[in-house]
Amino acid sequence: MSDVQVLPAPGVLDIATYKPGAAGQAVRNPVRLASNEAALGPSPKAVGAANEALAGMQRYPDPSCAQLRSALATKYAIPADNILCGAGSETLIHVAMRTFVSLGDEVIVPTQAFVIGKIAGLSCGARIVAIPPKGDYGVDTDAIVAAVTDRTKVLYLPNLNNPTGTMLTREEVHALRRRLPDRVLLMIDAAYRDYIERPDYSSGDELVGADDGNVLVFGTFSKSYALAGLRVGWCHAPARLVELMNRVRCAFNVSGPGLAAAVAAIADAEHMGRELALVREQRAAFQQSLARLGIEAAPSDANFVMLRFEAEQGTGGGAAAFLAERGVFVRPVANYGLDQCLRITIGTEAQMQQVADGLAAFLADGRG
Repeated sequence: MSDVQVLPAPGVLDIATYKPGAAGQAVRNPVRLASNEAALGPSPKAVGAANEALAGMQRYPDPSCAQLRSALATKYAIPADNILCGAGSETLIHVAMRTFVSLGDEVIVPTQAFVIGKIAGLSCGARIVAIPPKGDYGVDTDAIVAAVTDRTKVLYLPNLNNPTGTMLTREEVHALRRRLPDRVLLMIDAAYRDYIERPDYSSGDELVGADDGNVLVFGTFSKSYALAGLRVGWCHAPARLVELMNRVRCAFNVSGPGLAAAVAAIADAEHMGRELALVREQRAAFQQSLARLGIEAAPSDANFVMLRFEAEQGTGGGAAAFLAERGVFVRPVANYGLDQCLRITIGTEAQMQQVADGLAAFLADGRG
């Protein structure tokens, strides 16, 4: 036996393994509100399309994802040639990092930003430059610009951000883009775009440009389209960057059932409308319940709410454990430095009432 060990690439040992939200598989009829999954589930038309596609599972799927890119182009008014599809937006973020980031480059990430940007950067051997929030949860754009150096390659910016619900307006995103050097890629993760009604919001698509530029916008079918289990996402990017990422991505990177379901889900606008309406109604009702309990909730335009307990009320981890005993699974966010906070997905009316009752019992119990 050789004494030589197989060593990981630079950055790998700095990655904390991603831990998904608890699903409560060992619990009968769990209330799963830990992963921001869609409240209503997938469109029946998407389920039917996926089942049909299974009959052809011996065939490779279309590597160009042409039909899906065409459907996305129509839905979001972006050119099909500027779309790259993949097995979830998470995979495409990794593809983008591998394409453009080298050992020793710097990747700027807000400290409370969704952790995938950090993981993808570290996997390429990048140095992560973490920017603390402005106030409790705000994105400090001045500090971001000040942190740019000659080694900066990427700014990863989830907008709207998970888990905090923080959102930069269209004007703020445009101003940030103008202040970044052209050599710095602005990666905007717009996973929650469909839920947001605010007129001052933008996914960032208008910043991309057809041929050249430094803005990438990522979208997913895991949230509002309810296809998290099929792993489908897309990236809207300048044609030159799409061509480069096509060299790096896996050749058949979306399954046949995933492609079929995603196309059908886009076409079922009625089902999407019901999902968005339910989330907006139940989010408002839940925020009112939190206010009555004296629990602070961060503003949210997505399908989740992040709440914060006062010190005397308990911790996010304590509340999550208490709710889990009652079969309700939510997400503590101490890994983002938010020990007093808890992120809760918006579910059905019955589910949200069960959460509210559980939180009331938690506060009364005094075990926090």
